[in-house]
Amino acid sequence: MNGKAVAYLRRSTDRQDQSIDDQRKAVERYAQERGIEVVKYYVDDAVSGTSTDDRKGFQQMLSDARTDGRDWRLILVYDVKRFGRVDNDEAGHYRFLLRQAGIDVVYVAENFSGDDTDDLLRPVKQWQARQESKDLSRVTIRGLLSLSEGGWWMGGAPPYGYDLLYHDASGRAYMLVRFMENGSKQIFDPKGKPLRVIERRQALATASGDRSKLVKSAPERVDIVRRIFAMYLNGDGYKTIASSLNAQGIPSPRNAEWGRIHDGKWSTESVRSIIVNRLYTGDMVWNRRAEGRFHRISGRRAVARESMIAGQARENPETDWIVVEDAHEAIVERAQYFEAQKLRMSRERIGANNGFTRGMGKISPYLLTGLLKCSRCGRNLQGHVVAKSERRKDGSRVRTRYYLCGGYVSKGPSVCEKALFPQEALDEFVLDVVESEMERLLSENGRETLRRVIDEELRRSGDDPREEIGRLKGRLAEIDAQADRLLDLLDGSNKQFVDQKLGKLKKEKELVKARLEELTEKKTDILDLNSVVEGILAFVSQAKQSAREGTPEERKSFLRSFVTKFDMDPDKGEGLLHVRDVPDPAAGILSNSSIAGVGFEPTTSGL
Repeated sequence: MNGKAVAYLRRSTDRQDQSIDDQRKAVERYAQERGIEVVKYYVDDAVSGTSTDDRKGFQQMLSDARTDGRDWRLILVYDVKRFGRVDNDEAGHYRFLLRQAGIDVVYVAENFSGDDTDDLLRPVKQWQARQESKDLSRVTIRGLLSLSEGGWWMGGAPPYGYDLLYHDASGRAYMLVRFMENGSKQIFDPKGKPLRVIERRQALATASGDRSKLVKSAPERVDIVRRIFAMYLNGDGYKTIASSLNAQGIPSPRNAEWGRIHDGKWSTESVRSIIVNRLYTGDMVWNRRAEGRFHRISGRRAVARESMIAGQARENPETDWIVVEDAHEAIVERAQYFEAQKLRMSRERIGANNGFTRGMGKISPYLLTGLLKCSRCGRNLQGHVVAKSERRKDGSRVRTRYYLCGGYVSKGPSVCEKALFPQEALDEFVLDVVESEMERLLSENGRETLRRVIDEELRRSGDDPREEIGRLKGRLAEIDAQADRLLDLLDGSNKQFVDQKLGKLKKEKELVKARLEELTEKKTDILDLNSVVEGILAFVSQAKQSAREGTPEERKSFLRSFVTKFDMDPDKGEGLLHVRDVPDPAAGILSNSSIAGVGFEPTTSGL
């Protein structure tokens, strides 16, 4: 065995796993003994092997394996477990894909014999690797149950207003950790003396037997939590509370340094998350969600998950929640907390009766929800109803629908000023533009316009395989010509040399033909332009009726097949509507153009 290879190294979150350096040394020793050149290493460090979804190194290796011009044919991996603790079906699937690309996987520490018996032993070892993870899952759950019963913190950042006090295996408190707004962690001794700061993205080093409990944080944070509950029980809503905190410059639990979507401002959701959190009563509540791959907790024991999809969390029924009362210091009285919940449910029930339930996007009458963007703060505009002072003949108040910036709605004027845009005018403008686009496509020249735009876009995006098909056909002709020339030169003196060259040409020809077959199928699937054009025209023709007469969900789906976004400028009272050159029934973007919208004067009165 010789030639070029790549190596795949993986260490999971289990601290007892073979280290990356140990795996690298074993792979290098194996390669050196057999004259193999390792040209690249793919590494997934501290990533579980029970799934491939989060293994970026593994996914990149699979992608590179199917790339033209690859000069390696082996993947060296330490053992079956490092390749992945996946089941036999999934492992076999990936090995099959690699074999199709002419690549073999070699497990350097497994002592496979290289004959047919490997096909028997490999699935057994793969099953064992998977079973070890399942067994570890059960053991972990038993440990978590024991931890929860003692009122210990179950992991993650603590809720706002609390710090984590760490204890060693003997029960001695030795470290206080405070999570800061910028993502760093301040470390104190148990008496509150500052020790050091751990910057964002740096791990907090603890021993495997360490545990932590919630303790009250700095007095000003505790006071903010109490103020939020007091304001809420005094009649203030989430938005009023958020606006008050923002006006005072009090940073929210997250700020702009944590991520793109966080700006350091309090929102209705961040206030609500405090109001609904029972932890502030001193009660530890755990097991609300099942997130394990193999098991969940029901009846205080591990039971098999109904779904084995990686990363798929599921809400547990309340009967499976684990509640430990008085597990830590309370910040609000239990009676105060439950009074706030009664008020919250009453308010949300009233809101539901007025059409303001959460998750109503599909059936709400606001056709442009999710498409309107505020150019002032970058947030989405959302539906908003204003109740006028005048009343109808039946005594009901006149209600007018508007679009209002979500930044103002959730975080108040410190984020974005109030500016209302009339819903009916905006919706009608967009419908008129889209209907004009539909008429253009259904006109005599529409069919040819579609063909041209789709063809150009496919070529530009690289989804058009025709060019590569031409190159591969040319290469096949070159290989046949080279083989003919070699056969013409064949005699007794150069037979070995010619045989070697012919063997290499044969392997290359097989790879080229396989790739050609793949692209030919792709061409059949993708580049039947006539079918694509006729399908889009049929969609446009059928959608004309939905534009005006369909359900809200149908009309929204229809608009999104044409419109990508509508940028609104509250200061100028203008908008810029972005419309696709080619409508996409699946709302995927092919090509965009922009149409300057007519001026819409933002309404600021009537409140």
